[in-house]
Amino acid sequence: MAFLSLWQFWAVLAIVLFIGEIASPGFVLGCFALACLPPLALGLVWPSLAGASLDGRLALAVFALSSLAGLWLIRPSVVRHLYGAKERKSDVDGMVGSLGVVVKAIPSGETGGGYVKLRGSQWWAFHVDGRSVPEGTEVEVVRVSGAKVMIRESGRVSEEDERR
Repeated sequence: MAFLSLWQFWAVLAIVLFIGEIASPGFVLGCFALACLPPLALGLVWPSLAGASLDGRLALAVFALSSLAGLWLIRPSVVRHLYGAKERKSDVDGMVGSLGVVVKAIPSGETGGGYVKLRGSQWWAFHVDGRSVPEGTEVEVVRVSGAKVMIRESGRVSEEDERR
């Protein structure tokens, strides 16, 4: 005699996956939890319809199809609803508008660049108008082009200048 009947197995698996979804982002485990419901329902009604217990391979096939359908049809709309934006910016594209500090002076012109510290890493930087920018100046990212950033002065007073 089996420890759990087939429909009980799918019910327990759905509950465990729903609990896991609470701790994980992206609604992936939630799709798998919802995909447990068709084999669960099939396991409940199959014995009365067919007069025999449900084959585990059939339940697994129903789960696989339900999972694919959920990931393809349900997940994109749920993620869009949760995160709002239809298209999410990559980390580099999201840097536009970020503030940083010049760690190596940026010379005037377009031939040589300085370095700016942004989000904990240093980037090769040029001023959008080709002006020089001294070390320690707070700047704002205007555009990212490959491994370099185009910046301008932020216009905000840095904490060091406030202390002086």
